[in-house]
Formats: sequence, C-alpha cells, structure tokens
Amino acid sequence: MPGPPNAADEDTDVEVRREVATRWLGRVDAESDTWQADLAPVTMTLVDALLQGDAGTLQEVADPLRDALATMFDDQGHAREIRGYLLGVLEATRWGLRRLPDPGDIEFAKETHAWQMLDCLRDGPLTSSELKERLGTSDSQISRVGRNLLARQLVLQRRAGRVAVWEMTARGRQAMEHAANGNARRTN
Repeated sequence: MPGPPNAADEDTDVEVRREVATRWLGRVDAESDTWQADLAPVTMTLVDALLQGDAGTLQEVADPLRDALATMFDDQGHAREIRGYLLGVLEATRWGLRRLPDPGDIEFAKETHAWQMLDCLRDGPLTSSELKERLGTSDSQISRVGRNLLARQLVLQRRAGRVAVWEMTARGRQAMEHAANGNARRTN
C-alpha cells in the first residue's frame, strides 16, 4: 500500500497536470461532438491551480490556451462554442493570476509556528494530531496557525469526519523556497 505523497510526488503531479492540459488543448477539434469532454482536463487543471494558489501552472497553461484559441477563428463545426469556452477559461486564468499574490511577498519568520508547520508538511499531509505531536503545541495553536495559513493559501485542510488533514499547496512550497533562500523576515 503506498504511503502519503511527498513533495517530489506533488511536484511531479503538477508537471503531469500541466502536460496533460497542454496535450488536451492540442487535441481540440471543432468538428468533434466531444469537444467539451476534451477540454474538461484543461479546466480541472486550472481549477486545481486556482485552489492551490499555483501561479506557475496558470502562467504555463495561458500560452497554450491562447494558441488553441487562435486555431478557432473559422465558424465550422463547434468553433464558436469552443472559442467562447476558451475565452472564458483564459479570462478566469488571467484574473486568477492577478488575484494571487506573489509567494515572494509572503513574510513570516523561520522561528514561528507557521514556518514550523509548513516545514512539517514538506514531506506530505499530516493530521492535526500528528502536527501537534511534532510541534509540541496545543490543538488550539494548530487550529489558529492553520487558519492563518489557509487564509494565505499556503495549506489545504481536508476533513474525514472529525480528523483534519493538512497539506501544503504549491503556493506554500513556493513561499517556503523563497523564504529558505534567505528572503524570510526576522521578527524581534
């Protein structure tokens, strides 16, 4: 039975999703009645990127979206519908990029619980109990820090009944990398 995903697995997943989205964009055929199903993986990739604050994926998929749109300027088959669909997805991508703050703009000190919680999540998802044990802190502290990280789109929280599972987003990884490269602010 496979263990929890680690950072390398998640990075690979992001790359695979980007490649799949680009490949599906290249397959769109205005004459096909399955054009919506062909574009579904593209839309799912973009929604996942928005939810995870993954500006890299949004940026990388924007050019193939524009390229696919450029091929739909005749009115044969479903070209008009596809053009409208692609314009909507492209606009959502643009707005997503405008609304997502740069991970480099996120400031937190390495000595804080926020940094420590993210550091624990580098190797994969953990429950609140596991985080509490690793950080040597209380449930309320995990909840408070977790809410702060959620608001900044650095982590995701999933619930299975009463068990909360935390995992780092692509944006959280970017912020950690930026901070680890000497750009973290120190608090007094």
